[in-house]
Order: sequence, then structure tokens, then C-alpha cells
Amino acid sequence: MEFIGNFIIVLGSMIIMTGLVRKLADIIGNQLDFYGVLQQAWYKVKKK
Repeated sequence: MEFIGNFIIVLGSMIIMTGLVRKLADIIGNQLDFYGVLQQAWYKVKKK
């Protein structure tokens, strides 16, 4: 029973975290082209 309770807590916190990350990504994406910045950073990393 304790295991199920802990599992639900972990699952809930994971869902909340992904929700927060998505909201943050949306906010950043609205302010600037998030994917464009990611691609630029990715190219810089790949060049090194």
C-alpha cells in the first residue's frame, strides 16, 4: 500500500514538472523563437 502511495506521489510530481516545463517553453517560445535558439546552440555544440 505504501509503495502505491509513493508511486502516485512520484507520478503526480512528474506530471506537474512536465506541465511546468511545457508552460515555461511556451512562455519562452512566445518571447523568442525557442526552436531557432535551440538549433543555433546545437550547431555551435556540433562544430566544437
